[in-house]
Amino acid sequence: MEKYSLRKADLNRWIDSMIDRCQVFVPSRIEEEIFFSPVDEAPEMDLLGGTAVLPYLPPKDIVFPQSEILFSYSGKGEETKVEVPEGPKRGLVILGIRSCDTQGIFWLDQFFQENFNDFYYSRRRNKVTLVTIACNQPAKNCFCICCQGGPFLGSESQNFDIQLISFQDGYLVECNSTQGKELIDMRPDIFFPPEAGMEEIRFHLEEESQKKFLPAPTSYMSTAIRRITSNGIPPELWTELGERCFDDGGCSFVCPCCSCFGVGYLANDGKGYHYRYWDSCGYAGFTREVSGHNPREEKGERFKRRFFHKLSYQYLKKDGRIGCVGCGRCITACPGEVTMPLVVERIRKAQEAKYFK
Repeated sequence: MEKYSLRKADLNRWIDSMIDRCQVFVPSRIEEEIFFSPVDEAPEMDLLGGTAVLPYLPPKDIVFPQSEILFSYSGKGEETKVEVPEGPKRGLVILGIRSCDTQGIFWLDQFFQENFNDFYYSRRRNKVTLVTIACNQPAKNCFCICCQGGPFLGSESQNFDIQLISFQDGYLVECNSTQGKELIDMRPDIFFPPEAGMEEIRFHLEEESQKKFLPAPTSYMSTAIRRITSNGIPPELWTELGERCFDDGGCSFVCPCCSCFGVGYLANDGKGYHYRYWDSCGYAGFTREVSGHNPREEKGERFKRRFFHKLSYQYLKKDGRIGCVGCGRCITACPGEVTMPLVVERIRKAQEAKYFK
């Protein structure tokens, strides 16, 4: 890992250099809401500070769009022509992404590139460089400390390209990949060796940020992982939790780690499209078969499957981490309040309840 210092006064000069060569996405205010959107000029500085700024939707749609055409066709018979849309021609930079969302994208890498190689995901993802902002001040619903999702990324987690740690007048820049170094080399004149004491202050900031989650972490993962892995949770508990679910899919769509998708077709007058779109394993029709049989017709069974995929050791071992990064968006999105923290705490408390006696 290479380390540098960068003055905040020079940040826009660096961003302008990126914009000249890449498509740059940053947190942007649009009618008082924050979204990751492409920019053609340097963004507002207050969105790149040390306080967590989490858009309602994670930036995973930059690498895994909410809907995308896989191929189109036109003509009939031997005259049929099939076309695959072109991928991005320029590099893509996601600037100002938080630790949890960075870890979420690397989790998607496991799903789309390690289990199998998804051509559409890979050609987009291979163009992306992530410039992460460490969180000196977590947001209200954050519990990333319970999931190794942040608030800082360090030597125990190599999944980042560049991490910026915000100081009063500048940033400590941690570069951890070839792609990250290519961005720094765009403006080598504004990057300098870390100033004296900078790294010591960095670890102090990390410790102080972690303390802001204590003394009452909002989630207890280990007990839930053990119970789910050993199939030690009776159906009654899943039914109880599932009945609180509104089947709206909000938790899936705001989650940085959710990768469920469906496929569809549109055709008219000799032209057609094959496309995919975000889906949710919580929907009643997600596992419905062509015959009409649904192996998870009961809501409790669908709820169980979602959290088995998120927390069981089977997936932890295969994917390298649990399927949650602690961003807290499910807390904001779920009207039934059956969020990740609530479910794992309910499992933990249920050890003393009738279900586990």
